Amino acid sequence: MYSKKDLYIAFLQASSVRYSSNALSDVAPSEISHDALSKWLKTANYRPSEVWAEAKTHINKQEECILLIDDSTIDKRHSEKIEPARYLYSGNAHDVIQGIGLTNLVWHGLKSNLSLPVDFRVYNPDEEGKTKNDHFQEMIKLSVNRGIKPGVIIADTWYSSLANLKMVRGLGLFWFYYRY
Repeated sequence: MYSKKDLYIAFLQASSVRYSSNALSDVAPSEISHDALSKWLKTANYRPSEVWAEAKTHINKQEECILLIDDSTIDKRHSEKIEPARYLYSGNAHDVIQGIGLTNLVWHGLKSNLSLPVDFRVYNPDEEGKTKNDHFQEMIKLSVNRGIKPGVIIADTWYSSLANLKMVRGLGLFWFYYRY
């Protein structure tokens, strides 16, 4: 029997249109209340260390790999009051919108062709006083300290500051920046 968490994760991976707890309760292989799923989602609070704890069980640290880092804005224009929401530029909207800034770090194994999130940060400078570049540097350094040895760091040009380039080079790594 699947746990609620495992069932919801499998549902999200398989669904291409509907993501709500109501939609899952409609198609679940066993009786499951959408209220139970909603309650679980409200109490779920994942931290970057928990993402790493799960990811590291699937990563072969000896495999040649790359690290991809990118930020995104989760659109919250229609939400009343969500604490970390702020005005941010959104590439999808091509405008400044109310949203939550999220920076993700993904490990990609070149032999296994497996991609896994290994770290993330919520961009909330008012609370923690950190820039997106601070998050970039912290996540790359932490990954190297955890034993990940990427052949290259891939990021968009937002992260091509001189301080970031020097930090990556100082770790003996290479980088590739792209502009889309």
